[in-house]
Amino acid sequence: MASRIVNLTNGHRYKFNQAKRLVEDQCACAWVQYGVSVRELTVDEMVKARSDQIRLREPLPYKEIHGLRYEPSARGVEASRREGLLVFQAHQFVAEQAA
Repeated sequence: MASRIVNLTNGHRYKFNQAKRLVEDQCACAWVQYGVSVRELTVDEMVKARSDQIRLREPLPYKEIHGLRYEPSARGVEASRREGLLVFQAHQFVAEQAA
């Protein structure tokens, strides 16, 4: 591996770990020759790379995790009900004002 990685798009030089982070974590560059040079991705390529990255890092779907059951806390359920009631009352108030 070269001591510095060259970005062929803009001529910048990076340490190997910086270049690796740009490619793997930030999806901003792609290897031209691994360990030697990178190039910046276009916006469309960045979006596609990020989508692929997220798809690979997503946890298993709910039904594939056996024995796992989510039960919200009592305080969370109570807060959701209060918020729902406030939203309902706000809608009623707006409807009354419009009438």
